[in-house]
Amino acid sequence: MKRSKITSALVGLILLSSLILFGTMVYSQGFIIPRPIPPFEPAMPKLTEHKINVEIIDQVSRVKVDQVFYNDSKQPIEGTYYFPLPKEASVSDFKMIVDGKVLSGELLDKEKARQIYEDIVRRNIDPALLEYVDYNLFSAKIFPIPPQKERKIILEYSLLLKLDGELVQFSYPLHGRIESGRFAPPPSRPYPGPPHVIPLQDREDKIATKDENDTKRLTEISQIIFVDLKSKIPLKNIYSPSHDVDISRTDDHHARISYEGKRKDSEDNFVLYYSLSQKDFGLSLLTYRPEEKENGFFMLLISPKTEIAKDEIINKDIVFILDVSGSMEGEKITQAKNALQYCIKNLDNDDRFNVIAFSTESRLFKKDLVSALEFRNDAINYIDRLEAKGGTNINEALLDALKLEGNAKRPMSLVLVTDGLPTVGETNIGSIITNATKQNKDKMKIFTFGVGYDVNTVLLDKIASQNQAVSDYIEPNEDIDKKISSFYDKISHPVLTDLEINYGKIEIEDVYPKKLPDLYQGSQLTVLGRFADEKNTAITLTGKTKDKENKFAYDADFSSPKKENDFLPHLWATRK
Repeated sequence: MKRSKITSALVGLILLSSLILFGTMVYSQGFIIPRPIPPFEPAMPKLTEHKINVEIIDQVSRVKVDQVFYNDSKQPIEGTYYFPLPKEASVSDFKMIVDGKVLSGELLDKEKARQIYEDIVRRNIDPALLEYVDYNLFSAKIFPIPPQKERKIILEYSLLLKLDGELVQFSYPLHGRIESGRFAPPPSRPYPGPPHVIPLQDREDKIATKDENDTKRLTEISQIIFVDLKSKIPLKNIYSPSHDVDISRTDDHHARISYEGKRKDSEDNFVLYYSLSQKDFGLSLLTYRPEEKENGFFMLLISPKTEIAKDEIINKDIVFILDVSGSMEGEKITQAKNALQYCIKNLDNDDRFNVIAFSTESRLFKKDLVSALEFRNDAINYIDRLEAKGGTNINEALLDALKLEGNAKRPMSLVLVTDGLPTVGETNIGSIITNATKQNKDKMKIFTFGVGYDVNTVLLDKIASQNQAVSDYIEPNEDIDKKISSFYDKISHPVLTDLEINYGKIEIEDVYPKKLPDLYQGSQLTVLGRFADEKNTAITLTGKTKDKENKFAYDADFSSPKKENDFLPHLWATRK
């Protein structure tokens, strides 16, 4: 227990210090070093666009990198472009077109690359590049970039991805930094001499202000990553520990993974894992042990197959609870009604449902759960007539929904959509949470959606977490109907309920989530925890599909934790 607390504290300190450091660093991948260094402070070319397109077919990855560098100084800049390449990568194309001329480059071997990395670090340009000392290095001379002009560089390379058991890893190097984005000579050393980065606090106010603005602009640059993944062997788990990616599965053999964000949002290299399996439920295991005598960290990824026959899908009961108080008036209520109608149109014929609209009071569409086949059109017309007015009585709406009787053989879910705080009836947050938990005797899952910035996140988070579900939030500039309909697509087809995992001979602790959620078509379950012994074991996953209980056995190797999985403590600490 003491060791666990120490580990948690250390992880917390590491996370905090990383955030503090990141606030003063500008990360890039593919960079230009001006040559030669003149006897004045030259500007660095600014990376203004960074797009990565990846195609993976049966473990062969083809990576296309588009980068645009801009010279916002008054002087032309020329130098050398460098790009760290993963081991065994093969460059297939490189383009930088200037005045009709195509720039050529060369692939440097590891020894030459190491010398360049060490030289850059020794000159105090970028110590982070030591991470790539074992990489190959692509190098190209850059034609002068005129003032206020830009140059686009396109690099393409291929790499065979290794299969470890059923798991494949793809990574793209994103580290590398220039702290201020500018060079200046050391005060005590006349030129010629190596470049030196002067900390902002040691510069004149005018220069420091300009650099701070440059840094802010750089960190706001968009970073776009798109992966088109295809495999003859069915795809199961797809997961990125480094970035909050969007995953779209076409079928069991094709998926699209995308990420778009500001460079300040992530300092990590992009890492993507995917597993290949012929089984109905794929299970992948990642392990890491920081020190020999300390308990290790593990992560389990569990995914059902994407292509599921209709007779394998579990019929469900679902209640939609919509806030129609006065604050929802206008575009909010229109989008929310569209989202609800989408959900009802996409119910399976054998599903049952109800709709509860609430403001000062709650109003039920029907007294009981009704057949989707029989009452679908009536519900759509009922939703059309809803108007936004009155207060917000969340407590009454939840209790009315929880009074509806479900079927023990079906999973039952509640979806609450609200944009405000409770203003009518019971308004004490603690009492609302307690009332909902006590009333939920049938262990229904309560999913919550907060719309806008005025919602009580504590209330919605607690209701969801204490009732085996999750909460989500929709910002004012987001489309409510798209967000809710996308969520519904994920929970509309349950394929395995009442999940339990037996870890066999392995002693585990601090496992999250404590209560395993149901698995839905196209979904993925992530389990994080600590383990003691290093050994092979059999993991058993049990759950219900329709009326019968099923067991799925997997061989799990805890005997050789991987050093490259050092992101696991971070994920575990965040979940804890």
